[in-house]
Amino acid sequence: MALPLPTPYTLNTQKRFLLSYKLILRTVLFTLLISTLNIAHAQQTYLASGGNATAKGSFANNPVGQGAYMFNTGTNAYSQQDFPVGFSLDKLGLTSSTSLGGAYSLRLLSSFYSGPLVRIAIGSSFYDVYPDASANLAFSLSSPVSAAYSTYDAAPTGATGTTLSTIIGSNTATMAIWYDQTVVHNYNAIQGNLSSQPQIINAGTINTANGKPAIKFSGTQFMLVTTTGLNFHMSGSIVYNAASSNTNSGNAGAWYTMAGIVGSEQGGVVNDWGYGVYNNKFTVGIGNIDGYSDASYGAGASINDGTTRQTSWTRNYSSGVVAIYNNRVAEGSNTLPAGERNAVQSFSIGSSVPDGSFGFTGTISEIALFPIVYNLTERQAVEGSQSIYYNITAVSGSINTSGTLSALTTMRGTASASTTFNVSGTGLSSGILIVPPSGFEVSINNPTFSPTITVGTGGEIASTPVYIRLAASAAKGTYSGNIELSATGALPKTIATAASTVTSNPTDYPTIGYGTAKVFATNTAITQVVPTATNVDAFGYSSSFTSIGGGVTQALRIKKDAQGNVYLLDNIYPSKLFKFPADGSAAVEIPTGSIAAKGFALDDAGNIYVADMGDNVVRKIEAGTGAITTIATGFTTAYSVAIGKNGVIYVADFSASTIKQVPAGGGTPVVVGTGFLNPTDVAVDAAGNVYVADQGNGKLKKI
Repeated sequence: MALPLPTPYTLNTQKRFLLSYKLILRTVLFTLLISTLNIAHAQQTYLASGGNATAKGSFANNPVGQGAYMFNTGTNAYSQQDFPVGFSLDKLGLTSSTSLGGAYSLRLLSSFYSGPLVRIAIGSSFYDVYPDASANLAFSLSSPVSAAYSTYDAAPTGATGTTLSTIIGSNTATMAIWYDQTVVHNYNAIQGNLSSQPQIINAGTINTANGKPAIKFSGTQFMLVTTTGLNFHMSGSIVYNAASSNTNSGNAGAWYTMAGIVGSEQGGVVNDWGYGVYNNKFTVGIGNIDGYSDASYGAGASINDGTTRQTSWTRNYSSGVVAIYNNRVAEGSNTLPAGERNAVQSFSIGSSVPDGSFGFTGTISEIALFPIVYNLTERQAVEGSQSIYYNITAVSGSINTSGTLSALTTMRGTASASTTFNVSGTGLSSGILIVPPSGFEVSINNPTFSPTITVGTGGEIASTPVYIRLAASAAKGTYSGNIELSATGALPKTIATAASTVTSNPTDYPTIGYGTAKVFATNTAITQVVPTATNVDAFGYSSSFTSIGGGVTQALRIKKDAQGNVYLLDNIYPSKLFKFPADGSAAVEIPTGSIAAKGFALDDAGNIYVADMGDNVVRKIEAGTGAITTIATGFTTAYSVAIGKNGVIYVADFSASTIKQVPAGGGTPVVVGTGFLNPTDVAVDAAGNVYVADQGNGKLKKI
């Protein structure tokens, strides 16, 4: 298996000495292995920092070894020496005649490769994950894993008998290394920064696209590949799913701001390159060094629609000609700046710039890169393998949309006004079926609406306005979702509606029913009886709340006046009374003249009455002036107060276990209710009835 780090390094004296004898060492190992193990050559040779050489693996079908490496545990430096003859990405349908670049996948791409697919991070530990034993030899929870590594760049130690399912549990895993399966180059994609690592497993579940494992990028994650090996010709084939948020756009020269899938943008006017989503299309970007602007070429239908695609491209560095193919269909070609892209020393997967800038949002499942211009046989072989494995159907047509939908509002029973977008199509074998989400209806002439419509009959469909509105039959509520567009010969497309609202009709009255009566046997548990209703928002009470004020230590009693102001009694010593204004301004403390107020009441004029248990009196706070006067005495424990008809005052005398009445404006209290035990609260209704919370007897009583 290949070591994970392709980082260039500077040899010290000892390393240069070791490399000066590398050919001798390789020859000795070759002879030894041939004579004793009867194989063509050792797959890999590692030279440790102590000078001990060891051979690992075998390569019986290959006449020349995979390569010899030097590895220093202190610096993680290595040197690759030779390439195998006959090595190929045969799982992609290629032979050894196809020159290799970099191959990254979550399935095995070559029967010659025996290394891990990826290195993942779970918390602070790292594991290499190997192909499973299924027919696809893919990444799965059954995949064997290595022992745990403490660093992302530790040397591989091989697979163990442990599977991924054993170590992942319900954890999330990110990608530290995406191994290059060509082996001959070791162009591994690496990300040592945990926050920049793309996600491969979410809460114990492998991310997928079209039912196959996929790596999730969220716009800020990327992986770095250090190489100059793809700066001449380049062909590539990728499987990806671009989210709708990849809306990077601009002129052809600003391609470096694309949502990069594979990117190598370098600062300044230099000859760099990038491939990704730009102006909603798959785009090839090429930098120039002759003083001219950068150039790019995007072709085909919009690709940022959440659909899994297979895209191939070629670039001829001699002529500058680039060509793009989506789902095995030629989208077009153009001539961009020619020549070697020698400004590129590294490129990133998941961003336009190798520092993570202008990131891609979506999933990437597989990338195959080649330092050649594909011939037809090579391209079709790779496209066929990827399309079949990832369940991607080749299509020649496209559905195109333009316009943004507005939010709609209407009253239940009345259709809303309409909002509109345009749809067109090319190369279709049928008309475009348009299906709106629940609550909406569509039309192509505006007066006549229906649950679905079909635009055109196939072939080339000119741009046609489509109208959408809330249906009169939609119930009260909020409606949103995607309008689905589909046609034979094209990938489906969606367009989002804006959140729209149906309000109540004045004639709507709530109705609640319980359906057919239920009969329960004796001595058995009674199951829940759930009501059905119309024009009812929800049963029960809301569990959400909004804080409108703080600074209270022990909230005891609360009242609200006719103006919407809220009053709160704080049961501390000395007690405090706060007013929370209806306009949401800051709370105001109202002086009460009491140190142990236990209750208060409001009259229609805004005056406040306070039951002071400390002095066993009732005080009145004048509205407007705030003047405090004592209006009643003679209580044992004045605990609660209420205002009745005509301003009559009622007081719950806790220790005396009585309810006492005080004339309007104040005076001597008179007992009007007995038979209580420690009453704690009193209230009066509009008819003058008095209600008492009898704490000692655990009852609510009416006088």
